[in-house]
Amino acid sequence: MALEDIPEMQLMTRQNEQLQLNSDTSYYAKFVEVNHKFSSRNYLFGHKGFSYHLDVMGYFMEQLKIKHGLKKDEISEFKSVGGGMIYLINKEIKICDKSVRYGKYHLDIIKPIIERYFLQHLSNAKLIFE
Repeated sequence: MALEDIPEMQLMTRQNEQLQLNSDTSYYAKFVEVNHKFSSRNYLFGHKGFSYHLDVMGYFMEQLKIKHGLKKDEISEFKSVGGGMIYLINKEIKICDKSVRYGKYHLDIIKPIIERYFLQHLSNAKLIFE
């Protein structure tokens, strides 16, 4: 499994499914900003089903094992370096808040990830970063 096979950004529903975006989508979730220790790869992983950023990160790491086949020593190379909330109401996406455990996300890192994701999945969305 190559790092390039892990999606740069994922938004999950309460049912542990990938969020399907359309112009009527309403969604909110905690997200974590994840960095890979030995590469320049960064990831954004959001999940609606958890109350704590720690749980979101735990689910991300579990998916690295289950879905991507990484081993324990490979998974330990991924670290959360920030977090926040993502709100999506119709075509407006708001990124805000911070994680008590991991601190605030790094705007210079996550902004291009989010812009690429929404350009591909909901191109006419308005992005708001706080």
